[in-house]
Amino acid sequence: MDPSSLHQNDASTSSPQSYTHQRSSFDLHSSSSDDDDVVSPSNSIESTNRRLDCMLQFLDRKLSAADHHDRHRSSPSGPASLPEFIAKGGGTGIFRPPVRAAVHPSRPPCLELRPHPLRETQIGRFLRNIAATESQLWAASECGLRFWNFKDLYASWCSVGGEGVVRSGDEESAPFLESVRTSPALCLVSDEGNRLVWSGHKDGKIRCWQMDHQSLDDNKWNNHFKESLSWQAHRGPVLSLTITSYGDLWSGSEGGAIKIWPWEAVEKSIHLKMEERPTAAIFVERSYVDLRSQFSTNGFNNMLTSDVKYLVSDNSKAKVWSAGYFSYALWDARTRELLKVFNSDGQMENRLDVSSIQDFSVELVSSSRKDKTQSSIGFFQRSRNAIMGAADAVRRVAAKGGFGDDNRRTEAVVVTIDGMIWTGHSSGLLVQWDGNGNRIQDFLYHSFAVQCLCTFGMQIWVGYVTGTVQALDLKGNLIGGWAAHGSPIVKITVGAGYVFALANHGGIRGWNITSPGPLDSILRSELSGKEFLYTKIENIKILSGTWNVGQGKASQDSLTSWLGSVASDVGLVVVGLQEVEMGAGFLAMSAAKETVGLEGSSVGQWWLDMIGKTLDEGSTFERIGSRQLAGLVIAVWVKTNIRFHVGDVDVAAVPCGFGRAIGNKQNIPKGMVGVQDSHGGGNFFIRYSTVFSMAFAIWWLTAASAANHIAHGMSAAILKFPSLRSAEELKNQVLCAFLQTTLAWLMPVSYVTDATAKGAVGLRIRVYNRIMCFVNCHFAAHLDAVGRRNADFDHVYRTMSFGRPTNVLNATPAGTSSSVPIFRGTNSAEGMPELSEADMIVFLGDFNYRLDGISYDEARDFVSQRCFDWLRERDQLRAEMEAGNVFQGMREAIITFPPTYKFERHQAGLAGWSLNSGLEVKL
Repeated sequence: MDPSSLHQNDASTSSPQSYTHQRSSFDLHSSSSDDDDVVSPSNSIESTNRRLDCMLQFLDRKLSAADHHDRHRSSPSGPASLPEFIAKGGGTGIFRPPVRAAVHPSRPPCLELRPHPLRETQIGRFLRNIAATESQLWAASECGLRFWNFKDLYASWCSVGGEGVVRSGDEESAPFLESVRTSPALCLVSDEGNRLVWSGHKDGKIRCWQMDHQSLDDNKWNNHFKESLSWQAHRGPVLSLTITSYGDLWSGSEGGAIKIWPWEAVEKSIHLKMEERPTAAIFVERSYVDLRSQFSTNGFNNMLTSDVKYLVSDNSKAKVWSAGYFSYALWDARTRELLKVFNSDGQMENRLDVSSIQDFSVELVSSSRKDKTQSSIGFFQRSRNAIMGAADAVRRVAAKGGFGDDNRRTEAVVVTIDGMIWTGHSSGLLVQWDGNGNRIQDFLYHSFAVQCLCTFGMQIWVGYVTGTVQALDLKGNLIGGWAAHGSPIVKITVGAGYVFALANHGGIRGWNITSPGPLDSILRSELSGKEFLYTKIENIKILSGTWNVGQGKASQDSLTSWLGSVASDVGLVVVGLQEVEMGAGFLAMSAAKETVGLEGSSVGQWWLDMIGKTLDEGSTFERIGSRQLAGLVIAVWVKTNIRFHVGDVDVAAVPCGFGRAIGNKQNIPKGMVGVQDSHGGGNFFIRYSTVFSMAFAIWWLTAASAANHIAHGMSAAILKFPSLRSAEELKNQVLCAFLQTTLAWLMPVSYVTDATAKGAVGLRIRVYNRIMCFVNCHFAAHLDAVGRRNADFDHVYRTMSFGRPTNVLNATPAGTSSSVPIFRGTNSAEGMPELSEADMIVFLGDFNYRLDGISYDEARDFVSQRCFDWLRERDQLRAEMEAGNVFQGMREAIITFPPTYKFERHQAGLAGWSLNSGLEVKL
């Protein structure tokens, strides 16, 4: 056993377990708003009490900080409560934790309209679009629409009497009203002249919502408002909407479908009585104008299959722009005539080439005949043809520059007040066009993908995938920029003097329309001086434990003495296990399962169940996530009383040794397969040729085909084995068994057992809006493998990449895949590892560092006398940390327990030390 544990935390927090929780930055101004007179006395008293609590807590922590500072100055050795050893190195070169402050120093003061909600609370209702009117902010979600009244921006749910209807994840949001449940809404457009909001939905329907409906002003927060009119507009999803200067509603869908809904028909329908609405919907459905006829008439071919992602109306020139990812079309808004089709480079699109269609049809016919002739050819010949055909397809796509097109993809389109059109691209390029579709000039201020564009007056706002927002003038000059969110900016809109930005995680922030400007410094000064009115400290205790179980199983009494006796006083329990299961067959199976997106084992699940039973899982604690890689397991349990403050669970796994060669690319000479030597510390290579690669590919196809036939032939076995949910899963199991047998036959047992067992598993969570990472590691063994252990840490730190668990609603089972990718934060865009972005990182596990320059018998004597200071001086890990070679800048508590290697089983205390004098010793 080796309960080593190191951590890194943001220096701005008072302790690793203390976090500042802040409400809307502008809450302090709510007492002077115009709506204070209508707030009920009870709500006003509750608000005042809450502010007094924050003020008292603020004063208390200021006094505590001053007392701590005085004690630190009076004691040369520092505070005695938790002595630590801090490794050399680190700093901004290794870690770059997020800036945490009541007022962010690098962005203008903002209004937290909807603070970042936990991902688990947003399943099925993520926000995907926003649009502002004169008095409201509307949002499109996966389950319908919602809107905020601007008069309630500074209010809370309790101040408007809506505390009983707030949904989980929206407790800190400004009060809003929600629609009845609908198909996911994809796009929004507001019609201020008619006081309407139009939404396009995934089911192909367009819905009309009235801004001034009677029920919207009643502030009955538990009532869900309904649409005024809806009809089936497209067979596929409605991807884009716009309203022209003539009042017509244009909608775009998949495959280049564009329809126009004349205002005359819409106006007549929305003024009918409620009982006449079904007839009105049918009337509107039949009134559309389909623009597909323009394609065939004019001979344009590129727009036939290009999804209409964007529609914008240039009211100054009475034109409409429709755009896909790589091409644009220009339409006359009055005559509805197609004027021009051009690509993102400004070049006119070619008209339909009949010869290309003939060539394509000939190719289809020939391939069909080819399939018939190949039916009599053997399996290996078909496999060879499939592989060569796929390789040829990749070569042809690469030759055409298909892989480079992603950087030219259009991600946003907007029309400015001067009649210019601006497009944003995935390369970060901003392109300015005139009203006739001529490319004017390009700008590049941020080399990451543009996600959205917004304009108001003489300014343009650009939202990027990194969470950055930039402000430009109409000439393209950069006014300023700031880190608006920690995830991609989905949409930007302007309303009530604010620029609102919706992030991918569902949070909405608003900035003054003059930002960046002189008003920002005034607000920052005022907010900093009144921090005590809107901030609150939340304390949490974390218990992290690690155990190399050596393929054993613990008794319930052992687990209770380890975790159960102390878990009652903590809010978060993190457990890391090593060598849960070993052996060449199991490790080869684990490697095979990872390649097909599976993980976990029955033994790993047994440990999770037993620990959960010890912690009273389901009543006192709840498991929120776990990850297993071969014999490594990490899991986190959270106290039920703080469960709703913990979420955004992500997991990761990084194999080392031979597993690193399987799962990660290395700098291996071309024509070689590299395998790391687990004993010699070097690498050996297997030279291969085209024949070898073809043989391996054919072997794999044979295995897949055999597994498929076996799975279908044994479909009845699924009824007998409940753990196998489908024939597909049975096929994967057969394939894994085949790979296991082959690996065990090809490789020596020592290589598979020792090299594949090393690595790390990680789990990342958000607690009170602070990001914590826990990494369970098992590094290279043996006394002289210090360099390899250091390299293992560096490999884990730099390559660990987190992904979402398959089941985000409940704890991740040990046997489920967790490789769903997620977006990296802003730091990663600058090349920083993902682990560097956390507020706190805890490494735990069997690091395998030994004691240098001491015999086994000498170590036993020092341990019996409890002379741990002398032993610590021989610790390899401390020496490497002192030299800045590993765990740079991280902190380790002073070790006050005996070395943990090596013990005899079922022997307590020092009597359990092995009598083998040839053993190595490690702390």
